[in-house]
Amino acid sequence: MSQRHHRYHAREPGVARAPGPAPAPERSRAVEELHPVLLDLILRMSIVPPEDIGSLSEAALGNAISLAISMLPDDEQTHIVSRIMTDDEIARERLDHPRLQNLQSRVMLSQNERRLLLRASPEPDEDDANQDEGGANGCIICFDRNAVAVPCGCRYCASCLRELVRVGLRSETDFPPRCCRPFIEATIRLAGRPALVHLFRQLSAEYAVPPAQRLYCHNASCASFIPPSAIQAAARDEANATAVGTCPSCSSATCRECGGRAHRGLPCSAEGDDEALFDMMDANGLVGCPRCGVVISLMDGCNHMTCVCGAEFCFLCGEDWNFECNCPLYNARERRVPVRQRPGRLP
Repeated sequence: MSQRHHRYHAREPGVARAPGPAPAPERSRAVEELHPVLLDLILRMSIVPPEDIGSLSEAALGNAISLAISMLPDDEQTHIVSRIMTDDEIARERLDHPRLQNLQSRVMLSQNERRLLLRASPEPDEDDANQDEGGANGCIICFDRNAVAVPCGCRYCASCLRELVRVGLRSETDFPPRCCRPFIEATIRLAGRPALVHLFRQLSAEYAVPPAQRLYCHNASCASFIPPSAIQAAARDEANATAVGTCPSCSSATCRECGGRAHRGLPCSAEGDDEALFDMMDANGLVGCPRCGVVISLMDGCNHMTCVCGAEFCFLCGEDWNFECNCPLYNARERRVPVRQRPGRLP
């Protein structure tokens, strides 16, 4: 009796309470720092039981994320990545990927990757630790003694050579990179940036095709050059058949005739595609050469444009370049005339 009485008084007086839920297990630091989108994905795909998620190590968490993403359709994989990474972050990650370090393979760089690769930026690496003057054997720009000779005999340190290569890869009018004579691929390799070699190869193939015969991906977010080897001839036994190019960057199919999305069995709707192209160009600050129609972008510099076909024109108004043009020589991009209203040939 006394024992039963003791047990009764051991409880909290008042109304009896149901047992509460078990305390949530503490989460590891890796889980705490995980992006909510990825955490939701792991749980949604039932990769790990919810009660075990908090105890996962960083390595186990990485494996769970990879498995969850691999189980998604391609379009949803792209959507997930776009929610957790900016375009620049994705491009930087790919530029650092081991695949780009392998020059035995052929790699196509996207527009974002090209833009980041060509952006002028300080390079705080091993070059900065050896800034001793090298005299006649030093870099002809910064005099660093750690210099290599290019085919013409001039010497550059790796950092200055990289910048010289970037200048030559930024536009078709400056291509190929050069010193006293044009650089070949072996010279580009001396810069110590494999991604620059991949871009040199990519641009060499693109610029070898006359501007009027080039085909670019219809996907405005890609717009990569489609080489002739990736263009399939039109089927002879198919109505309204046209040649179709497969983009090496995003795998989209583009019609060779109209430049729009591939439309097997259907005629080209050139008017609608042109309107979409003009809207895309206006939105992205692109213009067309008034002589040959090739699409041109201006990253920096003055508004005096020189096309690969030899035409010289004003980037803002599109008129032939002359000293009577009233447009500012620099900047003022807000005054750029829309594509539909520009003189000369439309893209």
